[in-house]
Amino acid sequence: MFGDVVVNGAEALLRTGAAAGIEYCFCNPGSTEMELLVAFDAIAELRPVLGLHENVCTGMADGYGRMADRPAFTLMHQGAGLSNGSANLHNARKAPSPIVNLVGKNAERDPDLTPLAADVLALARPVSHWCKVASSSQTVAADTAEAIATARQAPGQVATLILPANAQSGSCAGPVEPLVVPPPRSVDGGVVDRVARVVTEHKAAVALVLHASALNPRGLDAAGRIAAVTGCTLLAESIPRRWERGAGLPAVRMIPCLVPSAALEALKTFRSLILVGATRYQPYFLLEDTPAPLIPSGCDVVELASAGEDIVGALEALADALDAPRGAAIRQQAGRPGVPTGTLTASAINAVVGALLPEGAIVVQTSTSGARDFLPLTQGCPPHSLLFNTGASIGWGMPAAAGAALACPDRRVISLAADGGDVLSIQALWTQAREGLNVTTIVFCNREYKILRNEIERLTKDPGPRARSLLSLENPAMDFVLLARGMGVPASRAETAESLHEALGRALREPGPHLIEAVI
Repeated sequence: MFGDVVVNGAEALLRTGAAAGIEYCFCNPGSTEMELLVAFDAIAELRPVLGLHENVCTGMADGYGRMADRPAFTLMHQGAGLSNGSANLHNARKAPSPIVNLVGKNAERDPDLTPLAADVLALARPVSHWCKVASSSQTVAADTAEAIATARQAPGQVATLILPANAQSGSCAGPVEPLVVPPPRSVDGGVVDRVARVVTEHKAAVALVLHASALNPRGLDAAGRIAAVTGCTLLAESIPRRWERGAGLPAVRMIPCLVPSAALEALKTFRSLILVGATRYQPYFLLEDTPAPLIPSGCDVVELASAGEDIVGALEALADALDAPRGAAIRQQAGRPGVPTGTLTASAINAVVGALLPEGAIVVQTSTSGARDFLPLTQGCPPHSLLFNTGASIGWGMPAAAGAALACPDRRVISLAADGGDVLSIQALWTQAREGLNVTTIVFCNREYKILRNEIERLTKDPGPRARSLLSLENPAMDFVLLARGMGVPASRAETAESLHEALGRALREPGPHLIEAVI
């Protein structure tokens, strides 16, 4: 019962979600989710958003979770739909991001011989921290509350609730109250004291390796205080989930993630690495001859706080233990790159972005070609959030940008996309257009899988014609202007730095989504 009205499992599920603060459900539904679709019209607080592919839905949930710091629902159809969305669930699990997946399936019968029958639970486990099958409509509200509370546990978790059709359609007592989510565990004072002794002894030969909430403004302020009084270096883990950066915030360098030798070179002067929500540094690709973890000889690794602990509290306790004054952090000076002219290169694209980057922007970075130059060129730009593809599974950027825009409708989102990687989930442009999202996508169009060309050249400087053909995106070349317009997004092409500057400036002045194909 809900008041004097009998509700079914689907409505109880959505009302439980709304009571727990769920605002969005990113949907690609099928026939076994019809009860949920009907129930959406009864709950104004929880809005469904349609994605044309499940990987768009899961990528949107990842981007939303990172920026909202709370989960959204996804809605997918049976094992096949979950499998379609698994690539971006892999990325979200690596972040980790808070997400609650709702996966419909046929009513529980034995045997299920329908065409879409699958072991959904087995498919969910590799991309979920928690998964469960709702046993009936009587338990589905409580199962939903448990899934939401699990997803919200620090630092964020992927929870998957599998919904047989009978659990949605059967009557039930109604929604349940949200569960209390425990706060992150405090770091033991003895750990803080031990790290303080290491930092005091080695000073400038120490690096704090920051991840998760250590890269938010409060965490950065505490880390900056520590650096100011000890001379230690602040590093970001190789692929941060969310990084607040720009003028007025302490400067942080990112550990190179693509070339193991570059990572070892960047770390070779340090006697101690202090992990703050980070893990022992691993290479981006693990090949037979790749050293792992990438820790220089003679360098000790000490953990201050794990991802599930109170990372910011641990940094502040360490700063206090070192008698670092409040306000002592050295902050990045303001400064933008000059506006480039002439031939369009990856560096020129990043310079144009830096020259025009709005304060409070959210930058979603997936282009390997553009990642290297973006960081130094934009470190003095107005404060902005930077999101990376933590799991390296391609097809993440455009959906994540849409989710970030829904989480922060008052902020501009700039998606720095790769032509080879982001075309996999280009359907996200349709959702951006349908929802009127303020996302500007710049496609680094080099018409090849650049990251794989770099990798194959580690093996041979002269790959054969068949190998080269598998890395080329020409013959035919994709036309991203036409693809975007076909999805309802205004689009243009830039082939010089001047034309990109004009196109990006125009896109940032106008509401709604835009795409610029930047040919390099």
